[in-house]
Formats: sequence, structure tokens, C-alpha cells
Amino acid sequence: YPLTEQWFSKAATAKFKLPLVIVGVVLGAATVWWMLSVYPRPKLEYNAVHSYFGIIPLLTYIFFRNITPNVRSKISMSLHALGKTTLETYLLQHHIWLSSNAKTLLTVVPGYPWLNFAITTCIFVTCAKILYRMTMNLRGMMLPDDKTIALRN
Repeated sequence: YPLTEQWFSKAATAKFKLPLVIVGVVLGAATVWWMLSVYPRPKLEYNAVHSYFGIIPLLTYIFFRNITPNVRSKISMSLHALGKTTLETYLLQHHIWLSSNAKTLLTVVPGYPWLNFAITTCIFVTCAKILYRMTMNLRGMMLPDDKTIALRN
């Protein structure tokens, strides 16, 4: 995104940083409004308005993630690791995490919802990592990087 990168570079080197402050305040206020009025709605009501307001927290994250060159140069290892297993988490969510047609969380210890969430999340992430490794191994066998081996097979 060269235009956005150019704007951030120009804003970061400017002596007067008012544009960054104004955008940060507006996005921060919009996110607080979203957290207090849109996010707490009941599921069906939230689903009806999500496509209109879901961009607010996303833009805020992108803005504050890219606000300075120092922040831009660092990566979040947890988000990086989770991003590598996106396909696997999508495929496994209904098999491990959710039950009753995605209406309830899998219950391991009855009466302790947070403990259930923690346990099933650990199982879910571990299985996603294992499935990712299996996918990469199968990909290497079925589609080798060497073109001569791929054509021979």
C-alpha cells in the first residue's frame, strides 16, 4: 500500500504531528463508541450491523500498528503463528471448539466455563499446529519444490 506508507512516512517526519494526533483521537473515540454500543449487542442484532461497523476496530488496529517506524518493524509472534494456521483453525473450529451447531462451547469440566474455554483453546491451537505440519508434509510429498521430481511423479 504505497500511498498509505507514503502518508505515514510524511507524517512521521513532519515537525508538526497534528494529523497523526487527530486521526488517532478520532479512531480511538470511534473504537470506544464501537466497544460500548455495537460490540455488546445480542448475537443476531450484532450480526445484522457487523458489516457496517466491523471496519472500525480493524482500522484502529492498522493505524496504531503502523504509526511509527519502530512499531512497524516489530512483529507479534503470537499473531504470526496464528496467521500461519488460519486454514487449519477454520477447518477445526466446529470439530473441536464448538458444539451444538456452533451454539455452545465444548464442555470438558461442567460448571466452569472459563476453564472449559482455556482447555478447549489449548486443544484447538495444538491440533491446528499439528494439522498445519501434516498439511505442509503432504504438500511436500504431493507437490515437491523441484520441478523435475514433480514432473516425474
